[in-house]
Amino acid sequence: MKRRRIWYVPGMISLICLPVLCIWYLNEHKNIQRQLELSTPERYTPNRDYNGGHRFDTTLLSLPENKRKYIDFELNGEIENDKNVLDSFNKRLLQIIKKNDTINGLHILIGDNTKYSSFINVIDICKKDSFRPCYAPYDNEFWYFHINTNDSIKNIIRKKNKGLEKYVY
Repeated sequence: MKRRRIWYVPGMISLICLPVLCIWYLNEHKNIQRQLELSTPERYTPNRDYNGGHRFDTTLLSLPENKRKYIDFELNGEIENDKNVLDSFNKRLLQIIKKNDTINGLHILIGDNTKYSSFINVIDICKKDSFRPCYAPYDNEFWYFHINTNDSIKNIIRKKNKGLEKYVY
């Protein structure tokens, strides 16, 4: 009697099925990691040599186009207080954007006990709610000022962002 040859080799299920299952699982549960470059200004030093490099210091806020009447907010590290302050900051920011207000700005004083997540939430609010956010974090302070953007610049930014979408995973 002829024996039928067995084609099953131990480990074949692991070799074929597990990689397929892993790829299927990981595609559904992938983490999207993004980063945001945040440049912080340094204290102005009159006779400092920048070696031809870009100078980004606190004189940014004293430029004529950036002078504003700043509305102050304070984060002190208490969870409920910080949440209320962030909510009122968000509402005020939306009002400034809606009115295209270039007279008023927002200033947040960040206390020593404030959680890092509150600072990140402030940046998220600025990025989420405005088309072209202009803000300047410095030490324990954060300034937001609205800049009017005409339609041609908005279209250029939209085209640029559309081209960058393919790089976001």
